[in-house]
Amino acid sequence: MLAEFGRRTAPRLVYALCRDLGEVGRRTEARGEPDLAALVVRKADGLPGEGFFRSAAEAGDYQGPPTGPAARQYLREAQDRVFAFFASDQTGQ
Repeated sequence: MLAEFGRRTAPRLVYALCRDLGEVGRRTEARGEPDLAALVVRKADGLPGEGFFRSAAEAGDYQGPPTGPAARQYLREAQDRVFAFFASDQTGQ
């Protein structure tokens, strides 16, 4: 995502991106929308960072590890919710 905006990947920028994605997630959740953070994954393994799974655990939605088959299954389901939401045009646009 940072590269799309011409930014280099540095720990401080990744932290800021994750912080901002968390805020976007809180706002979309308050509107009853799915978590867009499910779409932001690492190039290396196709999974989001540990904070994504930590937030899901805090919400009571996921209790597994941040890697492996359970994480991939949870991520797939979260991404499916995002795609289904926007495919159904529930956005009011």
